[in-house]
Amino acid sequence: MTVNVYSTPSCGACSLLKSYLKGNDVAYNEINVAENEVAFDRMLESTGKTFVPQIEVDGQWFVGFSKKVLEKALHLDDDFLAGAQTSDKYEVCENCQ
Repeated sequence: MTVNVYSTPSCGACSLLKSYLKGNDVAYNEINVAENEVAFDRMLESTGKTFVPQIEVDGQWFVGFSKKVLEKALHLDDDFLAGAQTSDKYEVCENCQ
């Protein structure tokens, strides 16, 4: 599984997402769109959105950080999910471009 996280250094929601992935032993590639114009353009073309974080999982894009959405996208173990608290809340940083 390939996981790409499109983020910026000043994005609090991006930090939450990366901590969540690390805490669940999910390997990911971090792409700083503040420094990588090609990646920013690819992100914008793929989702039509400029805010971060955005996550690409095996070619499928997700905008914002939602634990419930990522749990499904990443196929996390059901045993883990049984004890996890999930939320429908999406975390985004609209000013972190």
